[in-house]
Formats: sequence, C-alpha cells, structure tokens
Amino acid sequence: MATKVWKETPTDTAWSTATNWVGDAAPGAADDVIVNAGSAAIAGSDETGTALNSATFGVNHTGNVATTGSHLLLDTAKLNYAAETNNQTAFIDVQNGGANAKVECRITGTGSTASPTTEGLHLKSRNTDEIDPLIMRGGFVTIGGSSELVTVHVYGGELRLGTSLTGLTTINNNGASVLEVDTAVTTINQIAGNLEHLTGAVTTLNIYGGTAVWSSTGTLTLFELWGGTFDLSDAKETFTITNGNVHGGTLNGLAGIPLTLTNPIAKLNPAATILDDFSLLTIASEFI
Repeated sequence: MATKVWKETPTDTAWSTATNWVGDAAPGAADDVIVNAGSAAIAGSDETGTALNSATFGVNHTGNVATTGSHLLLDTAKLNYAAETNNQTAFIDVQNGGANAKVECRITGTGSTASPTTEGLHLKSRNTDEIDPLIMRGGFVTIGGSSELVTVHVYGGELRLGTSLTGLTTINNNGASVLEVDTAVTTINQIAGNLEHLTGAVTTLNIYGGTAVWSSTGTLTLFELWGGTFDLSDAKETFTITNGNVHGGTLNGLAGIPLTLTNPIAKLNPAATILDDFSLLTIASEFI
C-alpha cells in the first residue's frame, strides 16, 4: 500500500500514465490515490483492474474528470470528492471488487454549474456493488444509471437520485437545499431542508422539519408528521396513502388532489395544522 499523488502538471490526461504521478509510478493495488493539484483534465478510462483502498479528489484540482460519454471507472473501497471550481464536472463510476461489496462515498462540494440540470458530480455504482453510505455535505450531485445505493445522509447541497436506482433503504435529509428522489425508498427521515419525492413507493416517511413534497404515484404506506411541512399540492396523478399521523407541523394540499386514503389521517395534536384544502379528505381525530 502506498499513497499516489497526481502531479500539478501531468504529462497527459491518462490515469494510467506513470509520469502523471509523483514518483513516476501509476496507482497500484491497495493504494490511496490523491488528486489535489493542477488544472489538467483527467480522461475517462476503465481502471477497475487495480483495486484501490481510496480515491480522493480535492479542492485544489480544478480540471474536469472524464466526460458524459466516457466515465472514469474506479475500483475503490472509499471515494472522497471535494471541489469548489465553478463549471467543473466529474463523471465517476465506482465498484469495490464487483462482488456485492460496499463503496463509502463522501462528498463535501462540487462547485456550481452553469446549468441547473448539469450537476458537478455524476456518480454511479457498477457490477452489483453498492454505494453505502453516501455522505454529502455540499455541492451538486446526481446518482444515476442502474446504481445500487443503500443509505444516504445529506447535510447540504443539491442531490438528485435517478429512476433506475435499486436497494435504497434509508435517506436522512439533514439540510439539502434540493433533494429529488426518483426511486422507491424504504424509509425517509426528513429532518431539515427540502425534499421532493417524484417516483416510486415509500414505506415510511418521517417528517421532523423542513419541507417534504409528494409528487409520486407510488404508495406511501405510512407518514408521521412531527414538524415542518408535508405538501401534497403538487400531486397530479392518483396515489395512495395507507396510514398517516399528524403530531405537529403543517399538512398541506389542494382540494380534489387524486389521493386514495386506505385509512383516515389521524390528527394527534391540536397544535398541528391541517389546511382547509383538506376538507375533502377524511381526517380521524378529536383534534380537527
């Protein structure tokens, strides 16, 4: 195991070129790789033949990493990504041996982008390996493709989770400015920030603060609203809520939304707010 550092002025853009690395030796098995200098781009390539311990992309590297048509494919147990340069992009696919193993991914920033639909970091898992956990503190990130993603902790930034993701068990939103979820999830804990669920079913949605918006046609088996706002007003197609308990906060929606309630929503605290738009819904409680 060794630490391999990308040169500030590399010979070319290829990951595998030995002279691009301090010491003139390309990364080897179990190495810790650090890319944290210079403005040179790094070309997309398949480097999964070398199993790294970690790969770190730091704020002092301002070049793009790979392209939308040619990603950088890495085999690593850990991925750390931080960037601050505007319009800097990275397209990275990760695995950890390709045998249902986990890749720990920590993202602290990506820099902003010129387009709201172009994220700074495009991240995917590959070969049945899982991104677990994903810990994000800032930046503009999308997780796409047929990735396997298990646990997500978001503390800031904008995160978009694509439609083809599988295995998503838990999302803890602690303050994302934008968190768009386009796939099914077992449990979402909405603590702060903004969440919009676009597609797929959710087994349990716990809302403690911030705003959660429901736009999905999938079934919501249970929601527990303790604080913040749960907004159903964006619903445009039929969906089902099996059980809902309002302990606090605000439940918001428009009369006539295409909602099927399996059981009445329970208002369990007189201080909670259920807006008049819900006059067409069935609310079960003495605290209406």
